[in-house]
Parts: sequence; structure tokens; C-alpha cells
Amino acid sequence: KKMLNTKGTLASLRYFFTRRALTGKNVVHFYYGASTRTRLSFEFATAQLNGRNFSTDNADITSSAAKGEDIRDTAKVISGYRTPDVIVLRTPINPRQGEEIKVTDAVPLSSVPIINAGDRKEQHPTQTLIDLYTIRNEKGKIANLTIGLGGDLAWSRTVRSLVYLAAKYPGVKFIFISPEVAKMGDDI
Repeated sequence: KKMLNTKGTLASLRYFFTRRALTGKNVVHFYYGASTRTRLSFEFATAQLNGRNFSTDNADITSSAAKGEDIRDTAKVISGYRTPDVIVLRTPINPRQGEEIKVTDAVPLSSVPIINAGDRKEQHPTQTLIDLYTIRNEKGKIANLTIGLGGDLAWSRTVRSLVYLAAKYPGVKFIFISPEVAKMGDDI
């Protein structure tokens, strides 16, 4: 934001080179769960930074996961290809019965960094960073705010992540608004 608002040749050159930060880099988007906004946000950002996108959506149906391949094996195989520089990984909110697919399970076996684009019903850290940025941009701060959150709080990983991280700021209070069946879990 500062770069875009700064005038002058040096700022223009810095902006030009920053927009090419992913030149020659390959970003693999591996989504077990369906996603439109998160997936397109990452793909557009990759393209704007001059990187290349490789994607799969609904991997639980369209990949070897449908045949029972574990996320650890998938991460090892994908990162083992010579071309990926980073993997953007999203796990399903509701995995098939008996499965427990976590982003943290894939990280130790990957030879490239993994970005968490939504992990089960638990966390969505990249969305949280955008939410906190927006709150700070609009309110000028995060500390000492009262934040109202409504809807299906029981299954919203974006809300869970936001509460988890925003609660680390002093004086932040939350108001949860939902029907009883969709209330925030006791763990939060």
C-alpha cells in the first residue's frame, strides 16, 4: 500500500520488481475441500506476482486421495517434483469417515513450504491475516475493540481463526451471534 502511494522513480522501480517476486516460481494449489474465494485469491496473487499456477480442486475426489492416499504421501510426492516452489494446501471441513486430514501432517514431509489455506473446521490463517488487516485499516487499531461475529460459528474456520488471533491483542472483546445449533464451540 505504501509503495502504491509513494511517488518517484525509485518507488516505481521497487513496485515493478515486487510485482515480479514470483517470476520463475511455481505455486501448487492443492485443495481437498471446495473453495472459490480462497483459491482464486491465491491464484490471482500468484499471477500478479508473475508466478505460475498449478491447481487441483476437490482433491478428495479427483486425486489419489480418492483411492486412499494419505496427505503425508501426497505432500511428499508433490513437493518431490522438481518444479514446485510452494504448496497452498486446503483440507476439507468434513473429511470422509475415519479420515483425519490436517495441514500440519503434510508439513514435515514436504521439501517446499506449505501455506495453510484452510485446515479442517479449525483454522484459516490466511483469511485471518486479511481480516485483521481490514479491521486495522478501517478502525486504525485492533486492541481494545469489541468485534461482533455472526452466522454459523460452529463450522466457520475463518471466525475461529480470527477470534484466536485477535484475542492475542489486549482488551479485545467478542460478541457471538448465532442460533443455538450453530454457536461457537467451548474450545474458543
